[in-house]
Amino acid sequence: MPRWLIYCFLTILCFGVWAVTFKLLQSQEVSAGQSQALCTVGIVPIMLVLAASPSWRMGGRKLRGSFWSFVAGVLVGVGNLAYFLAQDAGAKATTGVSLSMLYPAATVVLALLFLKERLQAVQALGIAASLVAIYLLNVSESGEMFSAWMLYALAPIALWGVAGLIQKVATGDVAAEVATFWFLTAFIPLGVALYFRERFDWNLSATSWFLVTLQGATYGLGNLSLLAAFRNGGQASIVAPLSGLYPVVAIPLAILLFHENVGPREWAGIALAVAAGVALSWEPKKMPADSNALALTHTAEPTEHCPP
Repeated sequence: MPRWLIYCFLTILCFGVWAVTFKLLQSQEVSAGQSQALCTVGIVPIMLVLAASPSWRMGGRKLRGSFWSFVAGVLVGVGNLAYFLAQDAGAKATTGVSLSMLYPAATVVLALLFLKERLQAVQALGIAASLVAIYLLNVSESGEMFSAWMLYALAPIALWGVAGLIQKVATGDVAAEVATFWFLTAFIPLGVALYFRERFDWNLSATSWFLVTLQGATYGLGNLSLLAAFRNGGQASIVAPLSGLYPVVAIPLAILLFHENVGPREWAGIALAVAAGVALSWEPKKMPADSNALALTHTAEPTEHCPP
């Protein structure tokens, strides 16, 4: 088994565990803001690992890349808070997790508008599937058109989608490890701001401290293992959709831990959300400009495939 695939599976496992930790924290009476603020306890060790990376010497526009990585981190941190608030407002863990993986739809649309990228047919199908999934997971059992938690659930899709576009641009300026360091650094001032906003009690139980540390550690480690997958030969067109399949871990965990009842309509929405997440993350291989000429040229040297 290639090393990049092992790292990719680790990413799926970490993000899957992270996605359900807040439901466990709810049983410990930990608020969404408190959870987001305290998860930095688990993120800091991952930042120390990234700070020791030799990749800090790489990149031509370090200041600009670091700044936009930090901005992306702020957006993702606020999106994480909204994700927790959606569950606090009544969203099931299974549906919340499924909706959260639709954020590439926003990134794709923004890339079309600002980066002049072309929409692939698979991605167009992914956007259509995501809209149907949002409807299936949104309509309540009583027939109401909008569930109370839906606005909170849609916020991460928008915020994470914008952050995805910013990160894509930022990694052209600095090394991925540097971008991730500043991305995670943004969680620290956000945590401080949430503390002064809520003035919550630090006197948590040992179980609560374990869970908030697990939440931050799995999130930071998931980002770190994702970088390792790319560094060890994983192509973006393969690693991106694989890493986005964390619901295959989170949904069974949610059903097992919280005994949530998932009906046929919700299963259909979950299946569409997973399919849409894969389709939206798909990127075609970039072919050389003169592919016919290259096809006629035979050399003894192997071709190295780099992530697009």
